[in-house]
Amino acid sequence: FLIARSMFSRGIDCDAVGTAAAARYAADGREIGSDPVLRYVTGLLQVSFTAPTPMGGELQLRAWPVEVGERKVVVDAEVIADGQVTVTGHVIAVQLRQPTP
Repeated sequence: FLIARSMFSRGIDCDAVGTAAAARYAADGREIGSDPVLRYVTGLLQVSFTAPTPMGGELQLRAWPVEVGERKVVVDAEVIADGQVTVTGHVIAVQLRQPTP
């Protein structure tokens, strides 16, 4: 039970931070991974377990940007099992500052 909850939290965190970077690249009209590389960290992670998630079936994890700022991107996410949302997430990802030479 606790292991499953931490796995969902990590999955939402990773997917949301990646979504944040992709959203900023898109907002800047840049290709993902182009220089300077954008790196994000988790500023806030909220996870709600809204229904039991059955084991052994296929799961979908979806994340989408809600707000794209200069250094902050807000992302919402959900885990879907058997067509039902079982876990929701809300993440604020913050862009790391580029090191000065």
